[in-house]
Amino acid sequence: MGNKEQYFIVFLNLLHKPYSTLKTVKESKKKLAYAFYTLFLFSAFAMTNMLCYHFSRVSLDIWWPPFIRVSEEFVWILSFFLMIPVAILGAIMYAGIIQILSKLFGGKGNFESQFALFLFSYPLYFIILHIIKFVYFLFTHESLGGYVLMIFAVFSYVLMLLSVKIEQEIKWFPAILISLPTTAIVAFFSMTYIR
Repeated sequence: MGNKEQYFIVFLNLLHKPYSTLKTVKESKKKLAYAFYTLFLFSAFAMTNMLCYHFSRVSLDIWWPPFIRVSEEFVWILSFFLMIPVAILGAIMYAGIIQILSKLFGGKGNFESQFALFLFSYPLYFIILHIIKFVYFLFTHESLGGYVLMIFAVFSYVLMLLSVKIEQEIKWFPAILISLPTTAIVAFFSMTYIR
C-alpha cells in the first residue's frame, strides 16, 4: 500500500477511533508527512469554497469581521494565499504553548510530535464541514450558517484535546486546563487572517 492510500486510511480512522489513531500517528515515522497531507487537503477544500463564494458573489455568513480589513475585491485572493502560512503558524503557536504549559503538569511530549498531532487532527471536522458547505452551496447558492461552524469547532477541539493528552501523557484535567486557553489564543490569531 502506498503512502497516500495508507494516509487516507489512517486519517479516516480519526472518525471512528480517534484515540487509538492519534496514538498510532504519534508512534509513526510519517507523522509530519501525515500532518502536512492533512493541511494541504484542508486547504484544497477551503480554497475551493472560497473561490465558489467569490465567483458567485454570495455573501458569507460571518459572525465577526476579520481584524485585518481589505477591500472586498481582494479578500478572497489574500485568504487564498494566506491560508497555509496562517495554519502552519497557528500549529507552531499551539504546539509551542502546549509544550511549555504541559511541563507544569509533568508533560513528557516533544514539540515536533505535538505539532504533527495538532496539524493532523484538528482539520478533520473542518474538511467535512467544507465538503458539506460545498454541496450545500451547489444546490442552494447560499452560505451555510455560522452555527454549523461552531458545532464542527467543538468536534475539532475534542481532537485537539486528545492530541495533547496523548502526546504529553498527562491527565484529563490538566490537558483541558492547558488546551482551552491555547485554543483560544490560536483562534484569536487565526481571526487576524482574512476570510
